[in-house]
Amino acid sequence: TSVHWHGLEIDSWADGVPNWSSSNGRRSPAIEPGEEFTYKLSLMRPGTFWYHS
Repeated sequence: TSVHWHGLEIDSWADGVPNWSSSNGRRSPAIEPGEEFTYKLSLMRPGTFWYHS
């Protein structure tokens, strides 16, 4: 499972594609059944955004 964000200005590693890395090499983890992952995001602007898994 992953969470894919639309419209947020965030690093690519947090965009919900498992094992995708950003320019600094950080990788997005795959969220296995029964596991959880907490996203902590600093949003740059207000708006209406959406996500899906």
